[in-house]
Amino acid sequence: MKDSSQLLTDGKSSAVLDWHAVANDRLAKLIELEHECSVARAQLSALQAERHEWEARHAEDLRRAHAQRHALVVELEQLEAKLENIETTMQQRLEAIQSDFLSSTSWRVTAPLRALSVLLRRGRSRQK
Repeated sequence: MKDSSQLLTDGKSSAVLDWHAVANDRLAKLIELEHECSVARAQLSALQAERHEWEARHAEDLRRAHAQRHALVVELEQLEAKLENIETTMQQRLEAIQSDFLSSTSWRVTAPLRALSVLLRRGRSRQK
C-alpha cells in the first residue's frame, strides 16, 4: 500500500497530494480566523464598556435633571402658597378699608346727599 502523502488527488491526476502543506495551510487559516475572532471580541468588549459608561453618564444626567425638576416643583408650590397668603392678606386689607370707609363719619353724613344726587341723575336721564 502506498503512503498517504503519495495518494493522487483524483484518479486522473498524477500529482501527489502534500498533506503537510494542506495541514499547514489549514492551520494558518485557523490561526488567522482565531486572530480575527479575538480582535472582534476585543472590539465588542470595548463597545460594551463604552455603552456602560454612556448609560452611567446619561443616567446621572437624568437623575440630576429629575432632582432639579423636583426642586423647581417644590419652589413653585412654595410660591403658590406665598401668593395665596398675599391674596388673602390683600382681600382682608381691602375689606378693612371698605369697612373703615363705609363706617366713617363723612360717609354717613354725606349719605343723604349722595342718595339725592343719584335720584336727580335718574330723573334727568328719564327726561331725555
